[in-house]
Amino acid sequence: MLFLRNPNGVNTWHYLIKNCLNEKSLEVIDNFRSITALKKAEMFNADNDASRLTDISFLELKEDTVDLYQNVGDLIEKANLSHFNWQLLFLETMQYSEYPVGGTYCMHTDSGLKGDKGLNRKLSFSILLNDPLEYEGGDLELYQFNEPEKIKMNKNDIVFFPSFTPHRVTPVTKGKRISLVGWVVGPNFV
Repeated sequence: MLFLRNPNGVNTWHYLIKNCLNEKSLEVIDNFRSITALKKAEMFNADNDASRLTDISFLELKEDTVDLYQNVGDLIEKANLSHFNWQLLFLETMQYSEYPVGGTYCMHTDSGLKGDKGLNRKLSFSILLNDPLEYEGGDLELYQFNEPEKIKMNKNDIVFFPSFTPHRVTPVTKGKRISLVGWVVGPNFV
């Protein structure tokens, strides 16, 4: 198999923005976490309970989260205009995630190329919400060009990547990894 390079002239499909969320958005997330109970994430593969070990909750678009959603929407527009140039329609409800010691998410994709009703997740993102010095392991790895690429992120960085990209979070061996993830939907590629 021969992997082709991204036609935008760079050798990667992902796009990283540093220090992405404003103070108001970070406060919204802190407030959400202080009043929200997390649940064990459901598994796609019921035969393998170890394929995903993380605690999550969905951060709905409401009056108190609209500024956060607008902040993220602006970031999506920036990433799309400067890197992907895809037709995008809407952002799904974002997911707050905590990976405790042993927490992991095995290799998966967030979508294929063609979904029901002519729509599909096209663009995925992850925002790291804590300092990477607070945990060990828990690396976000994207699989492109036959090799995993560890995405180096600092607190409050966001990485965008095509939803069809295989990716995983390696097991956390110390501390806790905290992130906010989301998916942007648009018309099918095919």
